[in-house]
This record gives sequence, structure tokens and C-alpha cells, in this order.
Amino acid sequence: SGWGWKPIEKRNELFHPLSKFIIVSHNELIVGFAMFRFEYDDDEEPEHIVSYCYEFQILDSYKRQGIGSQILRALVSISNHFRMWKILLTCFKANTIAIAFYKHEGFDIDCISPSSCGNHSESYEILSNKPHLR
Repeated sequence: SGWGWKPIEKRNELFHPLSKFIIVSHNELIVGFAMFRFEYDDDEEPEHIVSYCYEFQILDSYKRQGIGSQILRALVSISNHFRMWKILLTCFKANTIAIAFYKHEGFDIDCISPSSCGNHSESYEILSNKPHLR
């Protein structure tokens, strides 16, 4: 991607006052986590409050053990409990394994994703658990 690694911006994003975490640990080692926030679906014309998952990470040695599915189910449950309109997340197109995982978990390319709007040149997609809701 052309976005590049920006450690200060990433730290500020992760530890934003509204950030929430789902953390899975094993023997005091964090093996996976999701960081999300409840925020409006659009900065310019906000209509609905959504859960936006900014970060989703699983240690390589713990992948394919159901931890990612467990974290995603917890995120769906929390979002439903707080009546969020949908869950959104950004995934690089090159990360085909992650896209396949999200699709297996019921997510798909959202109607606001660049490719859904005719822009196929972007390096990312926006996925959601309710991709057809506008």
C-alpha cells in the first residue's frame, strides 16, 4: 500500500479516548486483539452510529485456531448490544487471506467501499457485516 507506516499516527489512533479493545490472551501473552470505536458512518453527512474496527491482529502462531472468529463474534455481540447500525473495517486488497476470513465470517465489501462506488484503483476495500445497508 502507499499509506506507509506512521508510528505516531498509529499510536494516536490506537489510544484515542474513544478506542475500545477486545483482547485474547494465553499465559499472559496477548495473542489477538481488535480495536474499535463507536462513531458516525460519515464525517460529512452522519446518519448512523457504527462500530468501526480499526485494528484486528492475531499472532501468526495462533492463527487458524478460532481466535479471530471468537474476537469477531464478540465484536458483533457488543455492536448488537449497543444497537450499532453495522460494523465497518478497512482491509487491503492484497491481504487476500484476511478478506477470505472476513467473508467466511459474514462480512462483504460494503456499498461505501471505493470499488462499490466505481473506484477500483484504491488499494483497500471497506467491508461490513451488513454490506447493502446505505
